[in-house]
Amino acid sequence: PVSGVWKMAEASPVSVDAVSPDAEGASPAPIRGLLNGEIVVASVRKVLRYNTGVLASGEYGVLYVTNFRIVFAGAEKTEVCPVGWVAVGEENRSIPLTSVAQLYSTLRGSSSSLFTKQRVPLSTQTKVSTMEGIEVVTKDCFVHRFGVQFVNGSDGSGPAVSRRGRRSNSKGTPLKKLIATLLRHAAPVTTANFFAFDYAPHHPSPAKDFDAEVARFKAKEHAMLDTEMLRCGLKSDGRWYIGQNLSFMICLSYPALVVVPVTVSDELMVTAGKMGWQDGRFPVWRWSCRTTGAWVARSFQRISNEPDVMEMMKVLEEFGEVVEIDATERCCTAAQAENAFGKLFDACCSKAPDESLDAGWMGTFNDTRWPQLLENALSVAAVGARAILAKRNVLVTGSTGNLTDAVVSSLIQVIVDPFRRTRRGFDELVRAEWVSFGFPLVDGTLSTAKRKGQHALFTLFLDAVHQIITQYPLRWEFTDSYLVHLWRSSFMGLHSTFLFNTEKERMTQKYFQCTPYWQEAAAASADQFWHPFTNVLFRPSDDPAIPDSAGPRITLWAHCFLPQSAGRQLQDDRTIRQQVHTKLIRIATALRESGGDLATSIAKLGLPPTLAAVVLEGTTL
Repeated sequence: PVSGVWKMAEASPVSVDAVSPDAEGASPAPIRGLLNGEIVVASVRKVLRYNTGVLASGEYGVLYVTNFRIVFAGAEKTEVCPVGWVAVGEENRSIPLTSVAQLYSTLRGSSSSLFTKQRVPLSTQTKVSTMEGIEVVTKDCFVHRFGVQFVNGSDGSGPAVSRRGRRSNSKGTPLKKLIATLLRHAAPVTTANFFAFDYAPHHPSPAKDFDAEVARFKAKEHAMLDTEMLRCGLKSDGRWYIGQNLSFMICLSYPALVVVPVTVSDELMVTAGKMGWQDGRFPVWRWSCRTTGAWVARSFQRISNEPDVMEMMKVLEEFGEVVEIDATERCCTAAQAENAFGKLFDACCSKAPDESLDAGWMGTFNDTRWPQLLENALSVAAVGARAILAKRNVLVTGSTGNLTDAVVSSLIQVIVDPFRRTRRGFDELVRAEWVSFGFPLVDGTLSTAKRKGQHALFTLFLDAVHQIITQYPLRWEFTDSYLVHLWRSSFMGLHSTFLFNTEKERMTQKYFQCTPYWQEAAAASADQFWHPFTNVLFRPSDDPAIPDSAGPRITLWAHCFLPQSAGRQLQDDRTIRQQVHTKLIRIATALRESGGDLATSIAKLGLPPTLAAVVLEGTTL
């Protein structure tokens, strides 16, 4: 949430019976685990949920559409899988409506192959009698396939046939209602359509005492900035202070509080900030390296040489040499990111799960130009990181409609600052550089948004972090599974972290509290420690993680962009984790039994500190 440290609290679903009668008057088995405020709008029985990539394999059950998601409930499973992190095997049982990118209907008899069937965009004019299935393509590159060829049957064994031998469509009404519901709710045009605003009891009522809420909000933000300045060593410096973006008069997209040099007064911010930089986004401090004292600031491009503007620039230069990085020119524009990701999305969605990543497919990947954008982002961030390590300050600039400065600034921090490579540090980074700093993440969820390229920039940032994790796997407290979870949550329309583009929008909506951010947290216990989000081989290091941005080092993020192919690998990874955990405990126990102190015996294994602590706990249980 914008109003505090990005607390990743688990939202335990409440067991709720949701019963929706079908056209025959019978009620499907109730589904449990719906969120508070979630209700079933439409349902269809005798739907076949195809297993990933296997036409001849599937499961019959009931397909529900709630006011939040699409839910499949099989005959043997009526518990809704949790929102957020998706367990292996549960990929297409629960689909948030805001994550739907495309809807298709597949036609009867067009092909015997699941991947070559003729499909047309789903619409209210679609003839139910010609439909064989529904394809739901989601924004995380997953294709969910449901067969409806037996929906009209009375017992699920086949379509109903009249006395004259003709197919009966008498029971097409539930399917038509489900289609209409999908088309209406899967493409929100405003944030008011998001389920988060119906989510009870966590959804707060509008603040009654608006002024008091604003004061509390600013006090909390001030405390967070104060803490960050202390962590970065700025409190003892005495040359920076927390200024005010007065009533958002200077910049609509900046937060209410910003860190600027003490010699920059509120009056100078108003006069120089509004006229000197695009959209009023004047230079403000974002982070400092505690070791070298060099800092990173962000702004948009300067558009004026007026005396007040040049005075503000002179203030920055008094801190020493300032390396200015034009992120839009040296990295990419939002339009370029959107175009490249669109091609990558199409390529990944069209790939069959069992299709190998051969040279031909990787050629298609390279043709999307996504790898080139990753190279640009990593190389520019490496330049900024080396400047920081050389005690030179960095000013990263973006431009109107191109907030690429968020990508470069964030990458510089994760490269240099070991705290940003921990779970807590990374959460605070996303909150500070993206959520609080006016990045239009919500536009990636709305169907009518004209700035979807901005969300592609967020995807580019997460993929760039994944590339660094690949090159420095021991320096990160979390795995890329956590990045995938974060990416999917950004367009889920549930968590208020991603419900507003700016702090001003949040204040205008009087939305100061937050719906919880779903997370299956990795805690201190041995069982939870082996959660896929946790890097069990994490070794804290103060050394920078400067990436090699050369083309051959750029890899396809299959876990994120090919989720249907990555499922088996995730399952294998979990099995391996459990096996390694068991073997390590056995080895440590054997060392203890051979004599000597338990901690000393475990130290002989040469394990990373966090993993050694888990093994120690496991052997003492």
